This record gives sequence, C-alpha cells and structure tokens, in this order.
Amino acid sequence: MVAAAGQTAGPSPLSIATSALQPPVIELNGNASSTIELGDTYNNLGARIVAPESDLNLGIVIVLDGATTIQVSIDTTTPGEHTILYTVTSPTTGLTGSVMLHHYQRTRRAFDLAGINER
Repeated sequence: MVAAAGQTAGPSPLSIATSALQPPVIELNGNASSTIELGDTYNNLGARIVAPESDLNLGIVIVLDGATTIQVSIDTTTPGEHTILYTVTSPTTGLTGSVMLHHYQRTRRAFDLAGINER
C-alpha cells in the first residue's frame, strides 16, 4: 500500500487477511486427565468447538489410542493408559485445532489385611 504525502501506510489487505486466520479452538468437557478404578464404568464427556464462530458447526474427529473412532469405548477391566485426541480442521483456513485427554486405569482398590473390607 502506498501512502500519500504526510500519511503513513496501513497494513496491506493480505496481512489483514492472514492475521485474522485462527485455527479451531477445542475445549474438553471435563478434566484433561483422569484416573479410573479397574472395573469402573467410563463415561466419555467429549469436547466442543468454542471458536471461531465460523467453525462451531464442524465435526470433531476422535482418535483413541492412535485409531480414529466414532464412539469412545475404553475397556476398564485391564489396567493401562489411554489417550483420546480430539481434532477439527477448518475448511475455510485449512488450520487444525486439537486437544488431548489422558486416562489412567489402576489396579483394583486396596483391601484390608483380613481381606473382607474394601478401602
């Protein structure tokens, strides 16, 4: 952009358009980490797109332990760690936003020495 005498040049239209690009922002519905007792029921709380306005209706891709899935199902009968990755790519900007959730399953709760009462 060329400025007239005595004026300063503003940002070019290209720099305005590029600086306005924002990847989708995803928030977890719950904590980013959790511990599940062995055998307990796991309920996935999911995630949601919160910005920008133009991306709010896009679909979120879910990846559980490296594999794309439609519904999160975790086997809680075996101790282990699981990672859920939520991603969304804006068709307008081509930018991707993502958020990750870690779940840890630990062994069964401790029992008292007599083996009768669960703690």
